[in-house]
Amino acid sequence: GFLGVVDGVPASVHQEPGLQREVLRLTEEALELRFEVEASRKDIPRLKERIEDLQSYVEALKFENSQLVGDSARSSLSSIKRSQLEGVRQSMGQELSERYTAQQKGTAKMVNDFDKMRKELAKEREETERLRVKVRSLEVQGEHQDKELVSTRSRLEMEAAKKPSMAALDSQGWKSAVQTRMYEEKIRAMDADLDKKSKQLKDNKTLLRDAAEREQALLKEKDDLLQKVSVLERFPAGSSSVDSNVIKEFQQTRVQVERLEHEKRELLNELRLVRQQKSLTADDAQITDSVLDKASLYDRVTRENIDLKMELKSVELEREKFRRDMEKLKKELGNFGPDFFEEIEDLKYNYKQSVQRNVLLEEKIHQIERQFGISINID
Repeated sequence: GFLGVVDGVPASVHQEPGLQREVLRLTEEALELRFEVEASRKDIPRLKERIEDLQSYVEALKFENSQLVGDSARSSLSSIKRSQLEGVRQSMGQELSERYTAQQKGTAKMVNDFDKMRKELAKEREETERLRVKVRSLEVQGEHQDKELVSTRSRLEMEAAKKPSMAALDSQGWKSAVQTRMYEEKIRAMDADLDKKSKQLKDNKTLLRDAAEREQALLKEKDDLLQKVSVLERFPAGSSSVDSNVIKEFQQTRVQVERLEHEKRELLNELRLVRQQKSLTADDAQITDSVLDKASLYDRVTRENIDLKMELKSVELEREKFRRDMEKLKKELGNFGPDFFEEIEDLKYNYKQSVQRNVLLEEKIHQIERQFGISINID
């Protein structure tokens, strides 16, 4: 991870000799500390095994000592062995403790050194970033000053070029120069006016395009509504009575149509007034006429659209009434039991049989008429 931090140092840091040497020194120290940590990490399992062996050895000695406690003849020898083993155990424990303490100190030192180097690198990176921002700011200021210098130099060259010509002019030449400047101002004003008119023309073209798109959309919607009306007219009409809410809605729609037509007339009058007040060119007048025609066509299509919507609403209401009547009839038929339908089937069967008997009787009557030559009226 530390090498990644070192490799992530900007290139501007490596360009400074002092910073580069410091980074190399810190990198070497980090590598040495890393090697020491790896060696200590590898040595820890061996030391743990050594400690376990010594502990087992001490346990064996304790067991042997417990066996030899009752033997007085060998008490002196066992005390000597016990003292020797105790000394060996203490020396080994002291050695292991010293090595473990040294290892802990070395690890703590490496961690502290790593933290210190990480903080130093963060400070160096912040300092490098500040220097980079400062250098960029100075470069921008230098570019700005170069532009100002070039502009000042060109302006001084133009002034120096004008001075001899102005000195050589007499009063008539001075008047000509003044008139030239006036003409230049007028030309600039005309250019500005032309740009304004061009912008207005562009805006008018945009409005015309939008109006044409709206017209196409409305025509398409009109065709869809006509198709819906033709489909709805195929259903049988219900009662001619119309709901009061529908009448109220139609009245509100009519009021809205009247208001929109009134606003349309006002807008058309304002457009005509603006056209009369301003001295427009032939193209502008043609555009205004086209705009008026498009607006009129848009209003007409809107009015037809509203009428179609009203007609569609009426047809939908009649269709809804017919649907409610059908549901009512179905509900009433649902109240009758199966006996009622059986009686209807019996009546239908009896009627069919009666018709057949009537047909047979009529044929027999016709035969009797032909046989006896008489006329029998059965009405």
